[in-house]
Amino acid sequence: MKTHHSMADGKSIAIKDMTDDHLLATIRMLRRNTNNGLTLSYGSFDEMGKPDWYDEEELYKEDAEKYVGLDAYIAEAKKRRLYSFDTKPSDEYMKPLDRLKLVRAMKGLKR
Repeated sequence: MKTHHSMADGKSIAIKDMTDDHLLATIRMLRRNTNNGLTLSYGSFDEMGKPDWYDEEELYKEDAEKYVGLDAYIAEAKKRRLYSFDTKPSDEYMKPLDRLKLVRAMKGLKR
């Protein structure tokens, strides 16, 4: 399972060290970017710098999510109890939990 996240500036950070907002924003971004699939490009160059060979591979939904390591981000969000994830594909993927209600429920308070 993936353990580190590469940020836009090229720095690497452990997924467990990401802030809650950053983690949730990353999950939303990865869901959005993998929704229509990914195109992976492969190739090499000869010693003169000319393309030797080139190939492309298309990955869709589940395969694309697996390739980008979405499961590691979701596991961390679940561990922090930030979101509940619905298993029905037709529904929204993530439903935010009301933190105040969650805290009160955990403390046994009612309102």
